[in-house]
Amino acid sequence: MTVPGDFSSGDVLTAADMNGVSGALLGEARSTGDFTLTTSGVNILSATFTVPAGRLVILIASVPLFSNSSTTNESLIYLEDDVPASATEAYGQGVTQNTTLNMGSHIIAYSGSFSGTHTVYLNGYTSTGTSIANGNPSTTIQRAHTLLVLDGGLA
Repeated sequence: MTVPGDFSSGDVLTAADMNGVSGALLGEARSTGDFTLTTSGVNILSATFTVPAGRLVILIASVPLFSNSSTTNESLIYLEDDVPASATEAYGQGVTQNTTLNMGSHIIAYSGSFSGTHTVYLNGYTSTGTSIANGNPSTTIQRAHTLLVLDGGLA
């Protein structure tokens, strides 16, 4: 197979060459709503996509701001496949916050194990108390919770 960027004059582009090229966006979800996170977990977004076997899938998730924490806690987001609000096949990241320090959280994950039609869920929870996954679009900087599923080419 000819690697993209390594073509020479007169080369023939084959189906195998095209199958190796990234397919871009497979699925997406966005929300500007606020979600109250608790210790039991909340689904923030989900995206359904179809991918053939042997492809690298790139998952990108963002919750730009956690706010209104009821106590010093850790607000976490994680991704999982097909079964919302359980810890199977999850990728995650946490942010420690208190009532005066508010931050967001982002995830970039790679997987070559997807094949067929799947739904990926972006979930969030807190270690104690509650906090808000804030997606308020009325602020100076537009915030939106985002979940992107990208085709990264051959795995």
